[in-house]
Amino acid sequence: MKDQDITFQSDFIQKKIDSLITYHNHKEIMVNAGFIVQLTLFTTIMMEDVWPPQWIEGDNIISSFSTSITYTIFWLVIHMFIVWQLQNKIVASLFINGYDNALKKIIFRSIEDHELSINEGVMNSSKKSLFYRISYHIFPKKYQCQKYDANTIGLPFYISSEIEKSFDKGTAAKSHERILVVSSMLIWLLTIIRIF
Repeated sequence: MKDQDITFQSDFIQKKIDSLITYHNHKEIMVNAGFIVQLTLFTTIMMEDVWPPQWIEGDNIISSFSTSITYTIFWLVIHMFIVWQLQNKIVASLFINGYDNALKKIIFRSIEDHELSINEGVMNSSKKSLFYRISYHIFPKKYQCQKYDANTIGLPFYISSEIEKSFDKGTAAKSHERILVVSSMLIWLLTIIRIF
């Protein structure tokens, strides 16, 4: 490969890495914002002088039940938002890792001609059951992202192979994401206990 081609491709990869880092950081900010909203609702309900609000009449089971249903709906929307942002953040980090490995490959070793061919494969989208698709947005999973998130069609093979290896390997941040998702569920449980 010519030096000019190497410069062009390394610039392309570096720009992709930079844009993915910005995207990754944005997703992390959005996760934190969603969690802060959950903590704010939780703290408000846990405070003695704020809960129960004046618009809830009496201390009967019907008002507690309707309040818990309303809170659960709000919590579920926020929780699904947090998990969705976490999944997008993980996908971005896996792409960053793949592009970074491809950049190292192009700079520090020679690229074979067959590695420059364009990946024209077909994306594999796996069909999952309705329960799996719903639980995917609520419960922490061993693998937060799916193989078909790694869309590498149209990229040179040396880049697409590194991205796919990155997706196969996974991320090291799984424990952090699980703790955040489980904390969100614990907040919901403690809030429901407080409402009753």
